[in-house]
Order: sequence, then C-alpha cells, then structure tokens
Amino acid sequence: SGDFYWMSRRENQIVVAAADCTGHGVPGALLSMLGISSLNEIVGRSEVLRANEILNLLRDKIKNFVNHSDNETIKRSGMDIALIIIDEDKREMEYAGAKNSLYLVRDGILTEKKADNMPIGLYVKEVPFSAVRFEYRSDDMIYLYSDGYADQFGGSANKKFLSKNFKRLISDINAESMKNQKQILDKTHIDWKGSGDQTDDILVMGIKL
Repeated sequence: SGDFYWMSRRENQIVVAAADCTGHGVPGALLSMLGISSLNEIVGRSEVLRANEILNLLRDKIKNFVNHSDNETIKRSGMDIALIIIDEDKREMEYAGAKNSLYLVRDGILTEKKADNMPIGLYVKEVPFSAVRFEYRSDDMIYLYSDGYADQFGGSANKKFLSKNFKRLISDINAESMKNQKQILDKTHIDWKGSGDQTDDILVMGIKL
C-alpha cells in the first residue's frame, strides 16, 4: 500500500504516524517500506524526540533515496504525513505534519491542527517543519488520516466525499466505541462508493486518550 501507519513507544512517550506516499503501485509500496524503516532508525537513535525534527530527518532520507533512483516515477514521489508524540507523564502531545493535518475532537467539537504545506520529498520552497504542542484530556479523540477517504468518488452525482463531510462524520461518531466508529466509517464509505471502484488507498486512525 502507498498508505502506512507506524507506532513506537519509548519510556513515557508514544510516537504515532500516518502517512500517504504519493507514488502508486510499486513506487508507493517502496516508499512506504522506506518510511517505516527510516522512522524506526530516526526514533531509535534520537536522544530527544521532537515531532518536527523527526520529519526533517525523514525528509532528508526520502530525498536522498529519490535523488539516487533511476526511476522517474520514484524521483517525483514523496509522502504526506501526520506525526504525534504523546507524553504520558506531562499529558502533552506534540504534532507535526507534512500536508496532513490532525483532527482533535473534544466534547464533540472538532479542532484542526494544520500541517505545513510541503511534502516529505523534493520541494522548491523547502523550510524546516514546524510543531505545535498542547495538553490533552481524558476522552479526547485524535484522528490521523490520508486523503483517500475524503477523495472517494460516489453518491448520486459521483463526486468526492470531501473533507467537510469527513469532518462532520467523525464529529458525529467520536463518542461511539472505537469498534463502532470503525464500522460506521466502513459502512459510510461503502454506501458512498456504491458500485464504483475505490479511488485511492484509505487510512484513518482514531486514538482515544
């Protein structure tokens, strides 16, 4: 798959990432494998974990890979990613994103933590990634995702599901159990898609704190 999720625990910190590799087929799968192995190495070797620094180091590795590839599709590939570090002792979370935002739902209200508008890969206006840190509460819901769910074509007019409808959906279901949320997301997607083909890889991660 061109989408992948990744998690790691180090002492009191949990690092979670959801990524969407822009290449399809074999290039996307190769980039997913490289992303997973790179995150293992970066997080395993870092003395101090910072979400934006992890993305900066990941970008260096992906750029080095695509620059040395003879495949033109891979040279144009990259990934969009949302990454969080959950500090259980401080009850804080740090988020950094490359084009993929984070949704926080608290007491039924959805707040979006916006990503930097640049990918993990070659980009002409490259700057260091930024990070945002915030306190979390018990029963907060965090959603990390790729664009596959919102970009699915379907409905009576065969149009995209759209981000606004995806936001409304998770706002409506966040109080449900995690099992029920998955079932509702699956059913909504299938009903929307109908007899059409799936447009893209789909990844939705829900984390209840």
